[in-house]
Amino acid sequence: FGIEAWWDGAQEGRQKDQYVLALARDLEADIANWEALVEGVPSKQASLDRVLAWVGAPDLAQGSVDALLQDIVLGARMAYGGVAINPQRSTFNELVSTGTLELLGPALRHALLEYEGQVDFARSQLIARETGYAQTAYGLVPRDDEYTVSTELSASERVEAARRLVLDDLRTLAIAERNRANLLRSRAEGLIQQATEVLDLIPRDSR
Repeated sequence: FGIEAWWDGAQEGRQKDQYVLALARDLEADIANWEALVEGVPSKQASLDRVLAWVGAPDLAQGSVDALLQDIVLGARMAYGGVAINPQRSTFNELVSTGTLELLGPALRHALLEYEGQVDFARSQLIARETGYAQTAYGLVPRDDEYTVSTELSASERVEAARRLVLDDLRTLAIAERNRANLLRSRAEGLIQQATEVLDLIPRDSR
């Protein structure tokens, strides 16, 4: 009986070590993702600011129109909360599905559950605040890829696309999307802090 108990305990210890290592890697990937979001928000907002400036003083000169159409498209970056807030959850999901969360110990388990709850909250909040800006932008401006205005549009077609813009609608959407980007940055900064706190509970020699 003593040998069996020792063996079961050794197996459980190895399983815990494997989970903790995988969890640390997931958290590190999350932190890198949230940091990329925080770093990307200012350039998104700069594009939206330029759109708003153009709407305030429309200029149909070719260079101005070309820049506007590109900024309309670039303003749509990170416009979907469900995509932007996309954590690494394979380890957490396995811990939950196998009923092995208890292996982590109370402090790490509690911190992890709090963090995952905040991820869900941030995700749902951003989804609820989606503005429709991206759908509108992609409908207005033909693209070669997600963030590049189509090179097949002639100069006159680009100017005509600018002429067709409903300025009040574009202004409203751009302002709402800019405000939502502030929320995205705020939530991502909070998740960085919380993920780091969870990671700090994992000894470095276990990562």
